[in-house]
Amino acid sequence: MKKQSLILFTLLLSAIITYAQELKPNAIIKTNTATYITTGLHDGAMSVVNSKSNYHNKIPRNRNPDMTFELKDKSALLNAFTHVFSDERLKQLIPEKRMIMTFYVNPSGQVIEVSFIFNKNTAVTALELEDLEKAIKANVFIKIRPEEYKGQDFFDVGFIVVYSKVLDRTLK
Repeated sequence: MKKQSLILFTLLLSAIITYAQELKPNAIIKTNTATYITTGLHDGAMSVVNSKSNYHNKIPRNRNPDMTFELKDKSALLNAFTHVFSDERLKQLIPEKRMIMTFYVNPSGQVIEVSFIFNKNTAVTALELEDLEKAIKANVFIKIRPEEYKGQDFFDVGFIVVYSKVLDRTLK
């Protein structure tokens, strides 16, 4: 009887922890090292941003509207995703189609913050998001062309990542 109670308690606790890690609109969700704030958007989507964000919803000073961006290493973003999501997990995410991200990049091209937009019923968990954010910040760098740089303090660069392109390894 004691063993059955212990098993039941363990299962219940793991279900509660898993539910607490779900991303839900208009919530504050804590992970091991980060806290995320989610906001429901008008089109059935939600934005997710790290609570320590200094750049979210800010416009770069001296923004050059003609500036173009590209990844220094074309495989870095794909590698960040495949580091976090297994092929089986990506197959579960395909019905959601995509994730939209904004990278906040310093003048040397390093990603210093990331904000996300998901479907409001996303299956992506807060722990996966935390791991993805860490992998992007550690490995993804943007080429900043000197002729386009006009003294901006940071850059905001948008990316749409389609899960099927990650799964078939065609994400560029």
